[in-house]
Amino acid sequence: RCLHCDEICSVCTTVCPNLANYTYATLPATYQVYRIKRDGQQGYLPEQLAPFSVSQTWQIINLADFCNACGNCHTFCPAHSAPYLEKPRLHFGMESFRASEKGFYLEKSAGIMRLWFKQDGREFSLEKHPEYFSLESQECTSRLDVISLRLLDVRWKLPEATETDTAMAPVMAVVMQAAADIVPY
Repeated sequence: RCLHCDEICSVCTTVCPNLANYTYATLPATYQVYRIKRDGQQGYLPEQLAPFSVSQTWQIINLADFCNACGNCHTFCPAHSAPYLEKPRLHFGMESFRASEKGFYLEKSAGIMRLWFKQDGREFSLEKHPEYFSLESQECTSRLDVISLRLLDVRWKLPEATETDTAMAPVMAVVMQAAADIVPY
């Protein structure tokens, strides 16, 4: 393993006494991110921001309901990271998700997947449809291409909302893929 640590490390998965860190594979990709401003003529005006990239195939997700924040993953991390704090935290129940300050929760029903995310008092959801994602925030609902995450359209929910962005959409799409393989329900 150490001979390929630039490709895969996963030390945190082996030192966690609760098996709370999980390694998953994702395809390296780059996604465009947009700042969206309200415009009187078209309804919205997209501005491209710096793209979001996943460069390594192997990633880590923290299973929040298993983690007791013991810090072993931080102690043994060769990159001086703290996976239990810095990696995406996936909750298995809505109650656990609601009680946390930050994290993800995957909901599956009737063939539709919806990933919830919250951070800094804001909540988002990403719903996967066959040909598009629906990204919902407090301000608006944005439709994004299911493969490229290219912005398709925006519907404002609040009349006073003037700006939003799609910065969390790529992260949520990657976490949704991982969570779909992990979550048994």
